[in-house]
Amino acid sequence: MKKQVKKSGRAIPMRLNILFLCVFLLFSAMIIQLGKVQIFDGETYKNEVEKRENATVSLSVPRGKIFDREGNPVVDNTSLRTITYTKMKGVKSEDILKTARQLVDIIEMPQEDIDKLNETDKKDFWMQLNPKLAENLVSKKEIDTFREKDISGKKLDKKIEELKRKRVTDKNLQELTEKDIKVLAIKSKMTSGYQMAPQIIKKDVSEKEFTIISEGLANLPGVDVSVDWERVYVNDGLFRSVLGNVSNSDEGLPSERLDYYLVRDYSRNDRVGKS
Repeated sequence: MKKQVKKSGRAIPMRLNILFLCVFLLFSAMIIQLGKVQIFDGETYKNEVEKRENATVSLSVPRGKIFDREGNPVVDNTSLRTITYTKMKGVKSEDILKTARQLVDIIEMPQEDIDKLNETDKKDFWMQLNPKLAENLVSKKEIDTFREKDISGKKLDKKIEELKRKRVTDKNLQELTEKDIKVLAIKSKMTSGYQMAPQIIKKDVSEKEFTIISEGLANLPGVDVSVDWERVYVNDGLFRSVLGNVSNSDEGLPSERLDYYLVRDYSRNDRVGKS
């Protein structure tokens, strides 16, 4: 009987040691996981939170109609099905590119928007698609030379980008496919304005395009469908000097009165009357 008690007394410390070891391993695992979340995944979670922040986005509303004394419309508005994109906080260039690639399979961009793309647009896009090749366009020695001239920070980044752009050849640009160019046309529309302001990707879209985009909004972050408007002058050029004009979304606020409108909470791409 004495032997059994003695044996049991030795077993208790052993069990405690195993218990403490398990607790220690669990706490170690928690500390490692916490460090991983804070150090490695912290930026990712921060971006996700920023994307889901509530934000106020301004939308353009139709201007008033003008009637003659008999009640007939002189100036009217016509509605247009429109696809827009709003860049939210924390959205990266890669996210925009991913969305543009999704849209290119759904909407057909007007040829005039594709024709507006210049050589610089295409060179920048080629560099985004080929980051490693673009990186090799400027040597470390050349970067060190810039630093020796006390060029640093954003100024240094700008110099490097300009040098890379100059060294992108016509042969490089020929690597861009027809689909790549269409993706670029969509991406250019998406990034043409300011953050938190809806940018029109395409106006007067077909019913099919409008329906497909509407149904897939959950998988197209920042993309939305809306009904935009355009000014219609019933009598064409008659009395246009009296009736005036309205700027379009591409023109936005007139540069000569930019400060006047901005202090009154207008967005830069708002449409306003002009003489």
